[in-house]
Amino acid sequence: MKTLVLSLILVFSMNNWAMAQVTINQSQDVIDLIDKDKAVRKSKKYISGWSVQLLASNERSKVTELKGVFLNTYPDIKVDWDYDSPYYKLQAGAFRTKREASRLLERIKPQFPDAYIVTNRKISPIDLL
Repeated sequence: MKTLVLSLILVFSMNNWAMAQVTINQSQDVIDLIDKDKAVRKSKKYISGWSVQLLASNERSKVTELKGVFLNTYPDIKVDWDYDSPYYKLQAGAFRTKREASRLLERIKPQFPDAYIVTNRKISPIDLL
């Protein structure tokens, strides 16, 4: 009988505990700050991160040729070139951290021994997904 009573008390107390409500009161300053942060994040087209540079050359044909070789070898890795006068720069990957970029560098170094890690200020947020 004691066991039955204790079991009923336990069941009813757990049932009441599960129905508890939590109310969060935020000040208007916090809400305004969150809204500003959302607006800033939406306005940014690019973010800074890291990539692996495969080649920097003033000859576009070399860059496009190496891009084809890279895509044939690693079709799953994003690679693109950018023109920063007077050089065409071929970069692979888009990473938030240098450590992530170094993993890619280790993977491709046997086929692309001249590759190195660079900062990249033109990473689209979608490329990090």
